[in-house]
Amino acid sequence: MSVSDIKTVRHPTSSLLVIDSEDRNVATSVDISSSSAVENQPWNNFQIQTPDRLATGAINTVKLKSVRFPWYIPNITSRNYEIAVSINGIVTYVDLAIRFTSPQDASDQITSVLYNSGTGVGIQVDWNNITQSFSWTAVGLSGASIIIIPINSTVSQIGLTQEQYVISPSLAKTMGFSLKTLYQTYSITSANQTFIINSPTEFLYTHYVDIVSARLLQYRRMIDGASKNASKRPIITRIYCANENSQNTYDLSGNIIPIGTQPFLIHRKIKEKSIAWNSEATVDYLDFQVLDEFGQLVALPGTINQTLTLLRDITYPSFQMTLVLAE
Repeated sequence: MSVSDIKTVRHPTSSLLVIDSEDRNVATSVDISSSSAVENQPWNNFQIQTPDRLATGAINTVKLKSVRFPWYIPNITSRNYEIAVSINGIVTYVDLAIRFTSPQDASDQITSVLYNSGTGVGIQVDWNNITQSFSWTAVGLSGASIIIIPINSTVSQIGLTQEQYVISPSLAKTMGFSLKTLYQTYSITSANQTFIINSPTEFLYTHYVDIVSARLLQYRRMIDGASKNASKRPIITRIYCANENSQNTYDLSGNIIPIGTQPFLIHRKIKEKSIAWNSEATVDYLDFQVLDEFGQLVALPGTINQTLTLLRDITYPSFQMTLVLAE
């Protein structure tokens, strides 16, 4: 009898790389003891670099395994808080408070500007919890001409063009206006006329965020695809604004609370993507950007005059990722 040779099979080993966005101002080379503000790197665009390398070894692949993402991005931001209404050529600008806002609260804010309760004349905006849509009713305006004008002052100081409306956030888009319901004149023929019923809406600024990193995907051989040109970036993962069970939540009266109109926590297990890496390279630093569905850096907390380069006194809660590095 002959004994076959014994062969030892060694499975590839792996290690963890854990990332916390909170470390963008602590683990970097930025001197936080200087007189400059501590929030040197914004939540939506930063690098992480430690005094030592982030990870070493014969790394061939990087896989994102889990992400913890507190969704504290309000549904009304500095990019979708404003809308304009023209009544007989007189334009009234309506600004919503920048915060988490329910559709009912939004309709009340708009009505308070466009409707004069003393005279009983103006435009009343109502939220229908069954159809999840807004309706616009002209009260005491028989014979008037009304135009709804989409506004985003970060894109244009005047009304958005149709092309800008499609590719940019705006309150009109958040409220469910279609292109057909905008850019036209509504002739009011009765004393109490509902002239617009918006499409059903989730009332969100962005339906998802993309976490991207050009540095982490620098060795990729396969390019990510996307139906939106603005989303064709080196994506680590896309996080959808959805809870764990994909079901609605309700208030005490039985009304739907649209997901994303209140803060909530997202924790996802990821297993779909494997990122190529150079086995002779080390992970010395990584860059991260958080983009909205329009391919722009997510709007940061702040006021109407917020700019992306302005250092913030407040920020969103940090998010965390666990990546598995394998031979």
